[in-house]
Amino acid sequence: MTHTYRTHQRLIASFLAALLFSPPAIRLARADDKKPALLAPSLGDKEPEAAPAPAAGTPAPAPASEEPAMAEPLVRTTTFLLSHPGVPDDKAVPVMRTLEEGLKRNKRLEMKDLDTRLADFAQEVPSDQIEQGRQAFKDGMKAMNDFDLPKAIKKLTEAVEVLAKVMPHIKKQELAEAMIALAAAHLQLGDRKSARTQLSKLFVWRPDFQLDTNKFPPMMINPVEEARKEAEKAKRGSLEIKTEPVPAQAYVDGKYVGVTPTFADGLIVGEHFVTIKREGYRKAVSPAQVSAKNQQTVTISLERSRKYLLVEQALAALEKTVGSDVIDKASDDLKEVLFIDHAVFVRLKPGMAGVEMDICLYDLRTHKRLSRIQKPVPTGGPKALAGLATAVYTNVNYEGELEAPKDAPPPKAIVRRAFYKTWWFWTVVGLVVGGAIVGGVLAPKAKECGAGNFCPEIRF
Repeated sequence: MTHTYRTHQRLIASFLAALLFSPPAIRLARADDKKPALLAPSLGDKEPEAAPAPAAGTPAPAPASEEPAMAEPLVRTTTFLLSHPGVPDDKAVPVMRTLEEGLKRNKRLEMKDLDTRLADFAQEVPSDQIEQGRQAFKDGMKAMNDFDLPKAIKKLTEAVEVLAKVMPHIKKQELAEAMIALAAAHLQLGDRKSARTQLSKLFVWRPDFQLDTNKFPPMMINPVEEARKEAEKAKRGSLEIKTEPVPAQAYVDGKYVGVTPTFADGLIVGEHFVTIKREGYRKAVSPAQVSAKNQQTVTISLERSRKYLLVEQALAALEKTVGSDVIDKASDDLKEVLFIDHAVFVRLKPGMAGVEMDICLYDLRTHKRLSRIQKPVPTGGPKALAGLATAVYTNVNYEGELEAPKDAPPPKAIVRRAFYKTWWFWTVVGLVVGGAIVGGVLAPKAKECGAGNFCPEIRF
């Protein structure tokens, strides 16, 4: 009994010693501990090696930051076509389009055209409609995944109708995916006719659409390919596009076709989307039916942008200084109205070799010119201008830093001469000495009375 009791005492003492003196890695957590207990490493794991202590006098290394490196902020850029008398718009627009498309591929820039900037500033972007269409698409996809097909068809039909109206302000792929989703919902419900109709509408204006099988069921592969083949065999027609006012840039199904009035040929018979844009006006879109028998005409009226007058006045004020090293302070109005950092000004004029272009890039934060390109517009279409955007930003500082002003040189220390080296000191000395000499010469002489003490008074 005594032996057993002592054995129990030893075990209890060993357990208490383990609790009190064991390393923190295997100590049990108390109920009031704020940090969770650390788990002891398993037998198969290696204990992490401790970092070597720094040598005496060497500062300890700073802990590595766990925060990801901050991405460089994008530089907000917009292009401006200045007045170009003698150069028609059909010559100027390809230069601007190629330049803008190239700038959009620059990952350091947030490139938007002037119309988009104005729409953002004037709150003319139909944000509510865009959000309505996107939300209807999300709700329709969710309903389709939940096999609530009637609700899915209702929501996806709404998404197609709303997104078609705001097409100039969204990516064309959004409308295409809404249409393919609606076709998929009809097909799952067993309505093959409605699914085929929806797919035919899609391939009329989007013949290069590619099905994403990660978003849509594989059962859509065969119907999509059938619709694609039917579109390839379909008849073609043309559109005449007019605008009020003219000229304006015309796009059919997102592809540029020319400056109005213009024509679009080789279009698949069916419904297409015509988008119009003109500087100082709001973008507009209109559906247009193409027939194989007769050329159809679509006329679109544009609405003036409410805030363009501010931009127009600023451009008129600073146009004379475009090309100089420092641009006029009127550029501050562009910066504040459009919320941009860089401005690319394009001036075109007739030249000996065709059309001459003068492109100047300015940083509106510093008013300084960053680059300038002066040369004839090359012939050969957009391909000949492919490197234009790259050339504009070659060796350009994106940061917009002002040069620190040079400090004025310190004033020279005034060294005072010793008083005995100054002219006035020696002038005074000269006067004193000269006065003494003159006084000595002109002073009356003392009377001479002879050897006696009596001196007779001399009268005159």
